[in-house]
Amino acid sequence: MMKNVRRRSLGFAIVLICLAAGIGVSHATSPSAPKTEVAPAIKRQVEDVLGALAKKMTRHAPADSQSVISLLTRHLGENPYIYGAAFAFAPVKKNGELVKSSPYVYRSEGKFIEKNLIDAYDYTVQDWYVLPVNARKPVWSEPYYDKGGGDAWMITYSIPIYAKGKHPRLIGVLTSDLFLPNE
Repeated sequence: MMKNVRRRSLGFAIVLICLAAGIGVSHATSPSAPKTEVAPAIKRQVEDVLGALAKKMTRHAPADSQSVISLLTRHLGENPYIYGAAFAFAPVKKNGELVKSSPYVYRSEGKFIEKNLIDAYDYTVQDWYVLPVNARKPVWSEPYYDKGGGDAWMITYSIPIYAKGKHPRLIGVLTSDLFLPNE
């Protein structure tokens, strides 16, 4: 009887140790959650500067990825509190194929890094793209870890850009990211 109790206790202890070790490994290998919120004044400033850029893009829709990268790089240079920025083109059919492109520029070690988000993930299913398109208005995201994009914890302000006309069509989504420091 006593052996049976010891055996069960030992088995329970082994399960607890394995569980604790698994939690420790999981915590050590995943990015820690952000520890701070962004000040409302910073959010308003992002809304203002991105809103002005969106108006400019509505009047003169970007023609290609390189012109977008130049625009985004200038945007980041003028706004040092912004971590990254993207313009996610609305998918278009060309020669029967759906074409997607989302030039993205972000800061890393004092430099601007350029990439196309479609190489990392399908941006058309991300909240920062879907929510403003569905709402047809600017939206702030919840905090998230952008694996494959800026590879950091952030929140994103996204503005859908529509071509003017009787039947406005989505051109794309313009974004600015604010870095959230880890714990």
